[in-house]
Amino acid sequence: MIIKLNVRHNYLKHRFIEIRFDSELPIKDVKTKIYTMTGTPQRSQKLILKRGEGDLVVLTDKLTLRDYNAQDGMELDVYDQNQYSVVRDIGSKELPPVPQVSDEQYFKCKNNVVYQIQQKMQDPEYQQLILSQQQQRELATQQELQNDVHLNQIVFVNNQEALVKFIGTVHFGAGLFYGVEVPFGSGCTNGTEGGVIYFSCPENSGMFLKFGDFQIQKEDEKEDEDEL
Repeated sequence: MIIKLNVRHNYLKHRFIEIRFDSELPIKDVKTKIYTMTGTPQRSQKLILKRGEGDLVVLTDKLTLRDYNAQDGMELDVYDQNQYSVVRDIGSKELPPVPQVSDEQYFKCKNNVVYQIQQKMQDPEYQQLILSQQQQRELATQQELQNDVHLNQIVFVNNQEALVKFIGTVHFGAGLFYGVEVPFGSGCTNGTEGGVIYFSCPENSGMFLKFGDFQIQKEDEKEDEDEL
């Protein structure tokens, strides 16, 4: 199914309106399309889907847009995590302001997201789809628990040291997430999301990552091992 998302980039003033995506498209392929739009390489992208007020979810390469229940009109925020990015020199360092509406105004709108979900939940096929997605999340969690990463371990994000402070499931995504503390200003959270404290660190010094979004070794150490 084709859906239309509004895409924003943390360094670009231009906002991409109603960009068409296939809901079955893996997130890694979504990043490829965004690369052609913004110039930010896939490995430097952090994608956050805004599904509603206070409902933000970090997207991982292993799942699809449908797994996150992405719908027409939702916001997809693109964060370029490369501190040497050329994109930051040609754009704005701040996201443009987002228009706000009250809950009362929102629920007066016809076909708001809550109403659509309530209608869908009456469909047995949709209920089966939700159950299947839940099973996929549980399977992803079980598989990722086998990954050899532990608390207080040093890993590397964009070749910078990061301290693992949280390993577990979260309310905003499927599977296992790793909460890490990175050098100040390199992150986008303090470890609290949606009012839930997953770990603690200074503001803009934390990140939620999936296995594969960070490295166990520095890139130069990997190259040395490959040469051997």
